Amino acid sequence: MRDGLTLDEVADVLWTYIAVELYELLVLRRGWPVDRYADWIGRAIINALC
Repeated sequence: MRDGLTLDEVADVLWTYIAVELYELLVLRRGWPVDRYADWIGRAIINALC
């Protein structure tokens, strides 16, 4: 975990990225393939927390 992050901040990042609304917006409405979404979400979480 990146220095300086609190557990509350980690929880907020994870809560934001795993929200079903994000999946609905990018995959269902914007037409992203599920593989693209999975790759992006994984990288985004790692970049935000590490």
